[in-house]
Amino acid sequence: MFCNQRYGDWPKKIEQGVIDPWENPEWMLLSCGKPAKAFSFKEGNDASKATGEDVQTWWKAASNESGQYLEIDLLDDCDEHAVQINFADDQLNLQLPEGAELHKIGHMPRIIDHRKHFTRWLLEVFFGESE
Repeated sequence: MFCNQRYGDWPKKIEQGVIDPWENPEWMLLSCGKPAKAFSFKEGNDASKATGEDVQTWWKAASNESGQYLEIDLLDDCDEHAVQINFADDQLNLQLPEGAELHKIGHMPRIIDHRKHFTRWLLEVFFGESE
């Protein structure tokens, strides 16, 4: 068994045939380190956390009220081939679903939740100057 996690979550084209696991991705993240602003944020989870590429930090709106947004300025005209949105498991305090079993792998308890959960988001792309 082999697994290469280098660039593991970066957008990639999936094609038939042999894939070189050491090849650099065809596309790189355009948003990495770019300026970001948000309608609101919780202290410690400001908009810059959305483009930092640190899996232990993320942007979090101050509330779940309608109208919350995150805006990222790519600074240049860019060819975009894919959009990737990662959702953080922020302060999860979940009850064990009925029929699920808790497993301990290493020091972390784990469950697999087979229920369907839905997240709604809207992607808007602006060309040129934003207001």
